[in-house]
Amino acid sequence: MTPRGIAAPRQQTGALTITPEDGSPVVEIPTITCCHCGRVWQWIPGSGRNRGFCLKCNAFFCGPQCQACVPQEQQLENLEAGRPVDYRPVKVLIPGTPTAPPRKVIDPNAPE
Repeated sequence: MTPRGIAAPRQQTGALTITPEDGSPVVEIPTITCCHCGRVWQWIPGSGRNRGFCLKCNAFFCGPQCQACVPQEQQLENLEAGRPVDYRPVKVLIPGTPTAPPRKVIDPNAPE
C-alpha cells in the first residue's frame, strides 16, 4: 500500500519496504532509479526537488547534475579509461559494409 500523499509514477523502478519492529503495518514506498547515475530516491510529488526526464533513455534522472545524457555504463567505462565522466563518444553508421562492424566510434579527443 502506498502512503497517503505519495503518487507512484508509471515508471516506478522499485519499492522501499519498511517493516516496523513494534508491529505497526508494513509500509511500501515507490522509488525511482536515475537512468544516468543509478541513484535511487523516493517519489514525492510537490517536494520541490528538481528532477527530470531523459527523452533518449525514456526514464527519469535525479537532478541537474545528471542532465547530460551519459548512461551509467558509459560513465563506468569513462572512469576506467581515464576520460571525463560526462564524455560520450560520437557513433557513426557506415552503410554498405556488411563484413565490417555496423558502427564506428570516432573519438574527437584522440590525436590524429
